[in-house]
Amino acid sequence: MLGPKRKSVSSILQYQQLRAAAGGSGVGGGSGSGPGSGNGATWRRLRPNQELVCSVIEAVPGGYLIKVDDVDLPSYLITEARIEPGQEILAQFFCIHRKNLILCPLAG
Repeated sequence: MLGPKRKSVSSILQYQQLRAAAGGSGVGGGSGSGPGSGNGATWRRLRPNQELVCSVIEAVPGGYLIKVDDVDLPSYLITEARIEPGQEILAQFFCIHRKNLILCPLAG
C-alpha cells in the first residue's frame, strides 16, 4: 500500500508566507519587525486587485522593473505593452512571489 504523498517543506512554507502576505493566517505575517522592515512593512497590507501607482524603471524579459511607493521589495509589472522608463502608471497588485511584488497593468 502506498503512503500519502508528501508535499515539499519549502512549498508549504512558501504558501504560508504568500498567504500571510495577503492578510491570511500563516507564517511570516507578523508585526513587520526584523531586517528591512522600516518602510517595507506596508507590503503586508496589500490586497489582491488593489490599485497602485508605480514608476517604470527599465524593461526586463516579460515586462518591466518598477518602483512602488512605500514598498521595499523588488517589483515587476508583467506586460507585453510598450512603456517608456520614467512613466508612472496605474497597476493592479497580483501577488508576491519569492519576495518579489508582481503587478499587472490596468486596461485603459
